[in-house]
Amino acid sequence: MAEYDLLQLGYGSMQPMGHYNFFPNGGQGQPGCGKSLWSSLMTLDISGTSSDALGCSHFRAPILYADTVANPTCTFTAVQCENYEAFRRGQCFSCDNDQCQVFGLDVDVPVSLANQQRSYYFVTGSSTPFCELLYRVTIRQAYKLQSTEKGIMKIQLHGKSKSSSWIEYGSGSSEIVPGSTSTYVVSVPQSFGPVEAVHLTWEYDYSLLHPFAWLSSHTLHLEPRLELTLLQHPPVAMTTDTTEIGEKMTAIFKLNR
Repeated sequence: MAEYDLLQLGYGSMQPMGHYNFFPNGGQGQPGCGKSLWSSLMTLDISGTSSDALGCSHFRAPILYADTVANPTCTFTAVQCENYEAFRRGQCFSCDNDQCQVFGLDVDVPVSLANQQRSYYFVTGSSTPFCELLYRVTIRQAYKLQSTEKGIMKIQLHGKSKSSSWIEYGSGSSEIVPGSTSTYVVSVPQSFGPVEAVHLTWEYDYSLLHPFAWLSSHTLHLEPRLELTLLQHPPVAMTTDTTEIGEKMTAIFKLNR
């Protein structure tokens, strides 16, 4: 895997080279790898430890492969997609027609696909066992006569006895348009158990280009239904009674019983 592209002086390559090409976390910065690239270079830290952003992500490849042997019940299911951004946006979330492959020792290349080149994407945790369950979360904004907001949404998954950390829903700040539908793929450890609730919050992105935005209140108007899909399973509906949330407020979606 490549930690940074060539212009950023990184190890590895993002160019597909094999029949099956696996890109954990997009093939770049890996969870649990600290320091920025430039901090690593300035301190000459290329040890491959978690404090070394440059080497840590690069050396994560053999560690992940070894983890498939050390933890055989922990399965890394990867999904074929055009690129990592499309994968995280939930545009590739089906295992039909050999679109999924298990990363690691048990990878299987059918004879019918031996002359094809495919790229697969998956998400890992920051420590062993690294495997994660993939969920696609679909959120719909209600159609209201309101202006488009700009900000960062975050979600938190809740199981029977565990809760995830707050997960950024999307890639940074984005426009949140009334009447729009968004999807994003998130992950939790395979030991997490069934998800019973999803919490949603958000923060407005204040910009110097709009210096008076802080004078106004900012509210998201949500449809009361959220869709949660575990990879290789049918979607389930979750509902909330909170359809209007101001900044840093939380809407709680629960399973329909």
